[in-house]
Amino acid sequence: MSIFLQQKFGGILANDTYKAEFIYDNVVIAANVIKLRSSVRSR
Repeated sequence: MSIFLQQKFGGILANDTYKAEFIYDNVVIAANVIKLRSSVRSR
């Protein structure tokens, strides 16, 4: 089982100003984690 949380974050102003960038970066990071996890054999 893999557990991960939001990987990129900022302060209130940054989160409000760069909403799309934070969402995009976190989705890309999550996709990479899922891809890596699927290539590793489960125990």
